[in-house]
Amino acid sequence: DAAARAAKKRGMLVRDNAAGEVVLCRAGQTKASGAIVRGQNVIELDDIGTDEERGSEYIAYGQSEVADDFESAKQKKARTVDKEMRRYLPVIINADSKVDTADLQKLTDHQMRVRRGHAYGLQYKIEGWTTLGKAWDVNELIPIYDEVAGLDGEEWLIADIKYKVELKDGDVRIVTVRPVEAYEPEPEIERAKSNKKGGK
Repeated sequence: DAAARAAKKRGMLVRDNAAGEVVLCRAGQTKASGAIVRGQNVIELDDIGTDEERGSEYIAYGQSEVADDFESAKQKKARTVDKEMRRYLPVIINADSKVDTADLQKLTDHQMRVRRGHAYGLQYKIEGWTTLGKAWDVNELIPIYDEVAGLDGEEWLIADIKYKVELKDGDVRIVTVRPVEAYEPEPEIERAKSNKKGGK
């Protein structure tokens, strides 16, 4: 769990491989074979998304390095609004290093995109274990053609996959997909350089 939390901040996934090893990987570096296509390989679709971690606006506070006067370094603020959220649910972000207003804006924009990405979750039951002779894997991008989900070729990330044998449907894949923005790495913030005269 600790590794997963740290990896999430850096836009990475934590998963295990066939050998039972823990693997850290950057999201969306490879593409899956074929696609998810309603009317061809889709058996069922469940919407597993939730807005419980989303906010209506994201407000970040921070402070820059003291330069020649305190006024230029006092508390900075930035704000990003998620227009899809109608209920007032503010999310407060406190920067843990010296920042300027542009840095804070990057933080609020990032938080809005990542939380929105995690809110959109779809779980498909897909016919068969392979497509075009290849199995799918976690962390692959897959195009989705599904008018029910409102997707027309957009590439989403395979966040989880299970291979099963069912009495009714035979060999199936249970595939969880999310927008790749859900795994966007946290923006890097460079420490502000001191403007003090005579400083080293």
